[in-house]
Amino acid sequence: MITLNQKEEIKLELKLSCDAKVLKYIRKLVGEIALDMGFSEEEMSHIEMCVDEACTNVIKHAYPCNKPSFAVSTKVDLKKQDMKIFVGVLPDKIHISVIDYGIGVGRKSAGIRSINEYIQKNRQSGLGIFMIKKFMDKVNISSTKGSGTIIEMIKYKKE
Repeated sequence: MITLNQKEEIKLELKLSCDAKVLKYIRKLVGEIALDMGFSEEEMSHIEMCVDEACTNVIKHAYPCNKPSFAVSTKVDLKKQDMKIFVGVLPDKIHISVIDYGIGVGRKSAGIRSINEYIQKNRQSGLGIFMIKKFMDKVNISSTKGSGTIIEMIKYKKE
């Protein structure tokens, strides 16, 4: 188990290809860190799921130029089709950021507020962000059209 002084932080920065093949490795890394910090198995599973979902969103939505219907925008640097993951480990929390440099959305989507709303609206997507907000203690999503998206997630250890 990691034992840290209150002011000490361990920082990891990963640059990953925008490929689903990397998901199992990032899940394993984040899961091991969470367990080592003293999170329960259930909390570790939630953290893994949230990171997986955030990364999957990057793979599916940030760089749609691999799809035949995508019109190339001059604002998106197609050479930077990767994602970065920052993990900050503190004695009382894990702080994870998933960053892409893709198309961004340029506006905040309200998203769904409940499973019932998801079912009533017959949605086919959008459940991932809902789950991230449900399982993590703090979530901040910022996105700029043509510049990418940052999903920041924090999970506090229970006393």
